[in-house]
Amino acid sequence: MTLPPPATEPPETPLATRPWLRRAMRRFGVSLILMLAILSWGLSDRKLEHIGDNMQIAVPLTGLACAVATGEGVRYLGRFTLLVTTYTLSKRGLGATAINERPNGGYGGFPSGHTAASTFGATWLVSSCLAENRMAQGLTLLSAGFVGGTRIQVGAHSVWQVLSGAFVGWMAQFLALTWFDRLFRRFWSGTGSLIGRAGRNTQRLARRGWDRLEIGRRLSDLRARIAQRNR
Repeated sequence: MTLPPPATEPPETPLATRPWLRRAMRRFGVSLILMLAILSWGLSDRKLEHIGDNMQIAVPLTGLACAVATGEGVRYLGRFTLLVTTYTLSKRGLGATAINERPNGGYGGFPSGHTAASTFGATWLVSSCLAENRMAQGLTLLSAGFVGGTRIQVGAHSVWQVLSGAFVGWMAQFLALTWFDRLFRRFWSGTGSLIGRAGRNTQRLARRGWDRLEIGRRLSDLRARIAQRNR
């Protein structure tokens, strides 16, 4: 009696590996990070806070490109979703407590979401696509640190809130969340299948509707011709 083969994880087909992208990021890592910094500065109104806002978007997006290049795009998206959910619940759950109070007024400051997101992306980059490029690794970590520094400078967060954001962003990459990665991968595959099925059904219904309209138009033409002959 032969045993059935062990179950295997479904492949990450929605975000497949891009070897050429990985090679490009390894070779031109320094230029890439410098370009991100220049774009973040150029697309802002030169205010420190807005430059940091742009960087906290650019670094995680670059990390996603790296994850796609290495075939880990779904895992990256899953953990980033978990990260955003974690610090959002923390901000709302702590409410009007001292640790959650922002230096410039208001609450929702613990931890710093900007710092968490940029640290999350930077951690992935330095441990994956930029692992062989020391200069690019240093610039990436400085970019994440710059984001945290801008949050302190403008009074949006305290030092401890920024440090906690960096810790949460790092832990989201460091922890061995195998169960969560497996769960999110199945959710991603199932969602992709549902979307594809819905798209095919919509296309099928649209085609049927078009065929009915075409048949109706032909019947109308035929009736018009018969009416003309009977005059």
